[in-house]
Amino acid sequence: MAVATGALLEEGLGAGLPRAVREALIDIGIVCNDAALALNAAQVELSRVHCARDVLHSGSSGFAWRAQQVDDMAKCVDAHRDRLAVILARSAAWYAVYASQVATQVVRGDPPTPPTRDVVLPSKLIDDAERLLPSITFRVTHASLTDQNNDVAAARRALFTVIDDHRRAGSAARYDDPYAAEQNARCFAGEATEFPDALLAYASTLTWALGVYTGVIASGRD
Repeated sequence: MAVATGALLEEGLGAGLPRAVREALIDIGIVCNDAALALNAAQVELSRVHCARDVLHSGSSGFAWRAQQVDDMAKCVDAHRDRLAVILARSAAWYAVYASQVATQVVRGDPPTPPTRDVVLPSKLIDDAERLLPSITFRVTHASLTDQNNDVAAARRALFTVIDDHRRAGSAARYDDPYAAEQNARCFAGEATEFPDALLAYASTLTWALGVYTGVIASGRD
């Protein structure tokens, strides 16, 4: 499945945030989108190789070395795709946690703080999601914020459905190390892209809503 890239804060959105905070949210969004595009490209290449393998294994004539090459390429591309899924999950975990921290500070009326160098591994996020990704509701000071709150809640529910699946399967560590992705793919069932996709969707949805809310405040429409 293709992973959707996340919307980035546009001009006027997040105007009430400190510059360093707003720039950090945009920067990590760009990093995640870059990883998502690389992952999608790998999935397209994997589909191409699988089609070539299916043709060869359907009985079509071809030298033995050709079938061996296609099989080898399929294994390599599959492993590459799984590593990129882990890379995206690691970045999106940081994005979701930081966006949640900033949103929580804003809702409480506290000054938002720039990010730290602390890294939250996906396994830690899965194990402690309720604390790291608390439910966020922005005060409705403008009609558009009702829709934003609904979008954030829906994206969070979708993410927690995937998180619950990983908890039941005991597969939280699948996304911690890109170099272990190939081995983990053999140990854990399920689509490797589902978690990073849901995580990026939530992070970008929350960041957009945060941008709308702080933009409304900054514009004086509170």
